[in-house]
Formats: sequence, C-alpha cells, structure tokens
Amino acid sequence: MSEPGSVNALRVGDADRGAVVEMLTRAHAEGRLDLAEHSDRSDRALTARTVGDLLALVEDLTPARIPQAALPAPRGSGAVRATLGSTRRAGAWMVPETLHVSVLMGDAKIDMTEAVFTHPVVELDVSIIMGDVKLYVPAGLTVIDECTHIMSDFKIKGMLQPAQGAPTIIVKGSSIMGDVKVRVRPS
Repeated sequence: MSEPGSVNALRVGDADRGAVVEMLTRAHAEGRLDLAEHSDRSDRALTARTVGDLLALVEDLTPARIPQAALPAPRGSGAVRATLGSTRRAGAWMVPETLHVSVLMGDAKIDMTEAVFTHPVVELDVSIIMGDVKLYVPAGLTVIDECTHIMSDFKIKGMLQPAQGAPTIIVKGSSIMGDVKVRVRPS
C-alpha cells in the first residue's frame, strides 16, 4: 500500500491502465513474460487504483537487449542505462540503427550533435521509470514521438527544421513518470 502524499498514492485512469496493459503485451510478445504472468498482471493492471499499483506490475521489465556478440561495432552500439544516477553519451560516435535507453530514477543525456548517422531511420527504444532522457540533436533531423507516456512529457526545445535526406529519430518504448526532452542545437 502506498503512503498518503507520495506519487505512488496518486489515482490512475483508464488510459494509464491501458498503457500498462500495452507494455505487458509487448513484454509477452518479446518472451519476457509467459502467458500466465501476462494474464495475471494484465488483470491486476485493469483494476489498479494508484500509480504504485501500476509501477509494481512493470518495474522488472526493461527493453529487450541485443546480445553483445551480435553488435557490429562496440563504439556507439549497445545500450545506455542509468539506475539511481546519470549517464552521458557525447562526442563523435556512431549511432546504431536501434539504441536502447533504460532509465530508472536517474537521467541519461544523449548528445547526437557530433554523432555519425549511418542509417536513415534511428529507433530510440526507451524504458523510463521516474527519470529523464535528454536528447541533444543537430538542426535538420526529424524527431517523431511514438512513445507510450504515463504521467510523463515529451518536449522539443528549438526548431528542428527538417532537411531533405537528414536522418529521422523515432522515439519508441515507454515512459512512466519521466520525461523525454529533445533540444535542438544549431549547426
């Protein structure tokens, strides 16, 4: 049971419950939950009353990871993780086609202003619980939000001014009580 006055004690609505069921369904499809776990957690999500009730159902789920041996190059590949702290990726690095970002009560700063894009479309797969992802991008990129948000925000500061042929970043995944902040840095 949540303590009165804490964020976990806040009441949730049908949209919040539905977003958690969607996350559970994706975890089942990825093999991270078996059918019985998926069914049990989904039933509990549909009757959840508070943020704490919903968080308890998803706190052990993180984005699926690509095995390290399958990654083409160690520099710029893999995942960005921050648990109860912060992490930063900046400077010249190669952006992989999919970048997994997992934040639990922390923040991740990803600076792509000097990064090398080798794919026309980059997927940023985020899993945020009570944290922030700050994404710094050069002007000219297109950034699309396809993330599931529960008590969270997606903000873009600055003008993207998409350029023809420039990469597109698609932000997918989920954010529970966290933020995705995109800041455009002029060239």
